[in-house]
Amino acid sequence: MVDHRLEKIFHAASRLFINPGYAQTQVDHIVKACGISVGAVYDLFSGKKAILKFILKCVLDPDYIERDFELPITEDQFAGLEDDVTAFFAEKSRAFAEPLKNNAADYPFSRMLSDAFDTIQTYGVGLLILEKNPKVFGKLFTLYTDYRRRFFQIIVEYLTRYTENGTVRLVAPPQLSAMFIIEAMTWWGVDITYDSFEPRDDVSADTAKAVCTDTLLAAYQL
Repeated sequence: MVDHRLEKIFHAASRLFINPGYAQTQVDHIVKACGISVGAVYDLFSGKKAILKFILKCVLDPDYIERDFELPITEDQFAGLEDDVTAFFAEKSRAFAEPLKNNAADYPFSRMLSDAFDTIQTYGVGLLILEKNPKVFGKLFTLYTDYRRRFFQIIVEYLTRYTENGTVRLVAPPQLSAMFIIEAMTWWGVDITYDSFEPRDDVSADTAKAVCTDTLLAAYQL
């Protein structure tokens, strides 16, 4: 059973690590944001770095938060996190690009949008934390930027194929269209909750996906 205190800390700390950022966030800020006492937070975590690594691990493995943990959770429990992130980026890139081997013949534009949105929505919190804190992560930030470039290039390649087979119309070069699509998905999939001017908790994941993907389909699909 999930300890709901862990969920509260996950969401509160994620927002704070994104804005104003990890370096500017203290445990006291997390305490105030999640409504849990200082003592309870330190019963659960050894410190801020352990919370950060816990969040990244939960993003990579959404079931991780349901485990029975030996408390307090410490940094040492995430010794293999860098290897996990490296493997995650490699596998996600490989799987997303796989239909290109067949020129996306059985992978329509609507399916590509759905899969891309799911990736951004499911893992975007962790990716945004990496993006906002480059000095904290070092090699992990470099891995993230490489993955982001590859994700962008894969979408460019899909748009090129769809344009060639007459299923998608582009009003701009595929690079600019890919940029717009990714930005739209990122806002609806992640920023609306974690990094918008007025974060919204009342828009469900399904609604956000429907609004975004339906709009993109109407704009591009022939």
